[in-house]
Amino acid sequence: MGYKDESDSIQVAPSTGGMHQEDVARNHAGKAWTTREPYGPAGFGGLFTKYYVAMCATLATIGGLLFGYDQGFISVTLVMDHFLNCFPQVSDTASGAGFWKGLMTAMLELGALIGTLFAGYLADRLSRKYSIVVAVIIFTIGGILQTAAVEYSMLVVGRLVGGLGIGMLAMISPLYIFEIAPPEIRGALLVLQEFSIVFGIVIAFWITFGTRFMPNEWSWRLPFLIQMIPGPILSAGIVFLPFSSRWLCSKGRDDEALQALAKLRRLPENDSRMYQEWCEIRAEVAFQKEINAEKHPQLQEDTPANRWKMEVVQIRKTLRHITKDGEMRRESRCLVRAAVAQSSCQVMRRRGSSHSI
Repeated sequence: MGYKDESDSIQVAPSTGGMHQEDVARNHAGKAWTTREPYGPAGFGGLFTKYYVAMCATLATIGGLLFGYDQGFISVTLVMDHFLNCFPQVSDTASGAGFWKGLMTAMLELGALIGTLFAGYLADRLSRKYSIVVAVIIFTIGGILQTAAVEYSMLVVGRLVGGLGIGMLAMISPLYIFEIAPPEIRGALLVLQEFSIVFGIVIAFWITFGTRFMPNEWSWRLPFLIQMIPGPILSAGIVFLPFSSRWLCSKGRDDEALQALAKLRRLPENDSRMYQEWCEIRAEVAFQKEINAEKHPQLQEDTPANRWKMEVVQIRKTLRHITKDGEMRRESRCLVRAAVAQSSCQVMRRRGSSHSI
């Protein structure tokens, strides 16, 4: 690990909360980091050396599994005879079946959109792991409504409520994984989230393939019921996992952040690599607070109204990025079309000149 003199370094004021920080500061007095010493091998190889954080991330990916499962089983359920008998509005022979079928399917996506918009506020307010518990509770309520549905409106409401939980999980679970993961294996752990979504779709296809032969309503109710099983496992397990160190630092709980980081990295609190990461997290949190204070000085007082206003600001930023992405895609198509037209003209000119010769 490289060091440089104190005169060239940026000093991070230590917290006064614990003696362990004073010991670490004494070990590194007068020096600052110029290079990062890795915790271990990068990529998927690092998952076998950081088994605890990999286990925590794997548990959090159950949120992606639920999202993929719900995406997979509904397509097969819509063609089951017993399901169509219970909800004739979506059968092919019913009037306006396309609209009612599309509405029932889209309600989950609508709920997911609403859930993602407010997941950030909940994650900052309650912490990452407790907001996951709230999302699981909401998703379970939606699953109960869908499993016990006796009419079309009850099923649609259940899809909407379940979508709220799905959207929150799809937003908060990757955030939690990103914040607890060491830099060397952060990308590999986030890949597990995407893998869990695809794995959930595959599981849903095989489950509905088996239940469609059942001679009663359980042919479609059982897949709805099974989707609720991973939720309690996730909510029960996530309670025993450590808080995100980044979230703790954002709340001014720096000592607890160092302790949580030590638990995640399975290292003593005076380890230089972990102390460097802890300092970087604190510096980044302080930087983000300064940026927010500069851009929105009128929203710095911690009141419910200001918190909701700040959430609206973040939603506007998200929608602005979506709009810009759409504009870039449209412009890229125009550029490609112009490039193709230009190259075609050049080819025609070359052919014309060769014929004239």
